[in-house]
Amino acid sequence: MDIRLYQNPLAPHGDKDGQNNLVRNRDGQDAFVVVSGADVSLFRVAVPAVTDDKLQALLPAILSDYVAGPTDRLHYALLPKMDGLDPSDTDQRLVMVCDQAIMVQAQLKCQHAGLRMAAVWPDYMGVSIPQDGINIYQDGDKTLCRFADGRGMTVANHLLDAVCSDMPQHQVASDDLSDFPSGPGLAVGEYGPQMPVIGLLRIFKWPCMALIGAMIFWSVYIAIATSQYHKNAASYDAASTALFKEAFPTVRRIVNIEAQIRNQLRGRQKGADNYFLSLSSDLFQAVAATPAVRLSAVSYTDAGQGLSVTVLARGYSALEAMKDKLQQRGLRVEDQGSRQEGSLVVGNLIVTRAPGQYSQTDQSQKERHNHG
Repeated sequence: MDIRLYQNPLAPHGDKDGQNNLVRNRDGQDAFVVVSGADVSLFRVAVPAVTDDKLQALLPAILSDYVAGPTDRLHYALLPKMDGLDPSDTDQRLVMVCDQAIMVQAQLKCQHAGLRMAAVWPDYMGVSIPQDGINIYQDGDKTLCRFADGRGMTVANHLLDAVCSDMPQHQVASDDLSDFPSGPGLAVGEYGPQMPVIGLLRIFKWPCMALIGAMIFWSVYIAIATSQYHKNAASYDAASTALFKEAFPTVRRIVNIEAQIRNQLRGRQKGADNYFLSLSSDLFQAVAATPAVRLSAVSYTDAGQGLSVTVLARGYSALEAMKDKLQQRGLRVEDQGSRQEGSLVVGNLIVTRAPGQYSQTDQSQKERHNHG
C-alpha cells in the first residue's frame, strides 16, 4: 500500500524524486497525502439536483452499479467541479471510491508522524486533464492516466495499450505535470481534517499528568477524611450515650438518643407547665383572699423554679397577711425587699412550692381519688 506524506500539494512533483519535500515528523503541520491510484477508482456519474451534503449521503446508492462486492467497507468522496471540464454538464460529477482500509492506514500514518491529515488524493490527480483522448505519465513501472472527461486511473505499464489503445494518447513530461486539486479530496466525513491523536497527547501531556496527580491526591484526602469522620462519629456516639445515661438515669434501654431526648424533654415541659399553673392558682387565690392587696407583676424566675411577684399593699400589715395566706397553701415565700411609695407598699417576693407540698386543688383531687 503506497502512502506518502508531503508538506504541500506542490511537493509530489517539486523534485525529481520528491524525497526532499516529504514531511518528516513536524508537529502541528498539515499532511498532504498521496496514495496509489491503483487503490482509488474515479467515476463520472449523473447525479440529481440536490445539495452536496445530501448528494454525499446518496453516493453508495448512485454507485451501486459501478462497484462490485460489498459496499459497507467503501469510502466515497464527491469532488467539487474542476477546471477543464465542460461547465454545461451540471448533472455530471466526479466521485472517488476506495476501501476504508486505505483511509485508516493514511490516518494512522499521519497520527504517528504527529500531523493533521488535511487532504488525500490518488497520484493520477497530478496529471492535467486533456482536451481529448488521454494524458499519460510514466512513473517507473506504472502509468498515471487522466481522461478528457476528468476521470483517471493508474495502471501497470504493460497493461496500458490494452486499456487505452482506442483513444489518442498524449505523453506528459514531469515538467508538465499540474498541481493537485485544492480541497480535501478523499479526506471527508469521518476521515476529515482533525488534530492527530499523538499531537493531542503531546499538547495535553502535562495538564493530564497534573490532573491525574490531583485526582490521586484528592482520593487519598477523601479516604483519610472518611476514616477520621468514622472515628469522630464513633466518639460522638459514645459521648452522646454517656451523657444521655447521666441526664436520664431511669431510662434502661437506649435505641434512638435524639428521639428519646425529645420525648423526655416533652414530658418535663409538660410537668413544668402544670407546676406553673398550680403555683399561679394558689398565688391568685391568696391575693384574692387578702383585702387591700393587688398584684402588679408576675413572671417566672431565672431558675425556672418559682414565681417572681410584685404586689401593691395598703400597708405592711396587709402585705404580711398575704404572705401568711401563701404559706398556709404550702408555698415558700422569700422577701426580696419592700419599700413605701406614697400611700402604698411595694413588695417584691419569690414564691415557690415547699418540698413535699401540693396545692389545695391537687390535695383535694388526691383525697377524692383515695376515697374513690
